Amino acid sequence: RSTNLRLQSRSRSRSISTSRSILTMAEAATTTNKTTTRQLYDELTKELRTASRFSEVMGLLSWDEQVMMPQGASDSRGQQKSAIAEVYHEKRTSKRLQELVDTLAKLDLNELNEYERANVRDAKRKLDRLIRMPKELAAYEAELTTRGYNIWTKARENNDFESFVPVLQEIVDHVKNVAKITKPELAPYDAAIDEFERGM
Repeated sequence: RSTNLRLQSRSRSRSISTSRSILTMAEAATTTNKTTTRQLYDELTKELRTASRFSEVMGLLSWDEQVMMPQGASDSRGQQKSAIAEVYHEKRTSKRLQELVDTLAKLDLNELNEYERANVRDAKRKLDRLIRMPKELAAYEAELTTRGYNIWTKARENNDFESFVPVLQEIVDHVKNVAKITKPELAPYDAAIDEFERGM
């Protein structure tokens, strides 16, 4: 009996030790997963912030275009914005950013707060759109809006809507084309509206 008790006691000790080891490994795996999720999210936001700097430059150029830019500089400004639009597109669709978004989209994001989870969803939504839209089209859009604004200001000053009609038609055609490329499952009007009012 004494021998049996000792054997049973050793068996229970081994079982407890094994259980503790399994729990320790499970906790370590959970911690590693959480750390990885946080690290991936932090890297994603770093990539997005870098890309957003080019978008901010575009905003400044647009402000200057409408407030301070001298007449006759619209062609040059259009080329500047077109070049930056290409770089922004490249940054916003980089291979690493795609990897980060795809990986985070498959993970349990409970460690992140609701705002951070929303950032991941928005990053994926924006990425999906930009991947479908060639960077050349993004560059053309930047140049077109600058050219259109310049023509519109002159047409308004001269009360000459007809002179604005050709570029207006070009803008409408471009918006329809982008809608068709980026959201083929929606009607062009719905796809355009969805950029500003989701789900309408």
